[in-house]
Amino acid sequence: RDKAYIFILMYIGSLIFLKRKDLSWKIIASVAGGVLGLTALYYLSFDKLSTLYLAYGTATARGALYGFGIEYAISSFPLGTGFGTWASSISGEYYSVLYYAKNMQFTPGITPDDLAYVTDTFWPYIYTQFGFIGLGIYLVILKNVYMSVINRNALCQDVKWAVILITAYSIMASFFEGYFTNESGVSTMIILVLLFYLIFH
Repeated sequence: RDKAYIFILMYIGSLIFLKRKDLSWKIIASVAGGVLGLTALYYLSFDKLSTLYLAYGTATARGALYGFGIEYAISSFPLGTGFGTWASSISGEYYSVLYYAKNMQFTPGITPDDLAYVTDTFWPYIYTQFGFIGLGIYLVILKNVYMSVINRNALCQDVKWAVILITAYSIMASFFEGYFTNESGVSTMIILVLLFYLIFH
């Protein structure tokens, strides 16, 4: 639900930007919208965020995957711990020794018998397994894909804003789930491909 609320705020903001041409007014609206958005995020999600992400250690699955993942990324700098070792289905199926090293076998959702949350994050999957080099490469790929789409002259302004909103939502969602590797991310890419096919044919 929280992601939906944030997306609605982004959508309303995009409508304002499309209708108003005054640059100074847009800057003021951006600052005001950012403050309102962060305030709404705080009241809507603070308890959830503090529980899932700020609770460092083995108390929660996401907190452990993010926090310990950074530790492993630093200790295994710059190439990471290797494929199938962290925050992936394979790492759970063969139960990676990295989980045992941090006593995560007792963390709900990441136990050997309960792997419900082992793939519930995305960025730890990237920066832990493939290191900071892998993270940098992945970010460059995302940036190039986005720029190749947004710079197409055939796209009208409304479609460009749709691409911007979808991209912003995808990035936001990737912090709450394994968005780019699950069915939600695949569905989004299919929608974008169909949209571009209709535009260019």
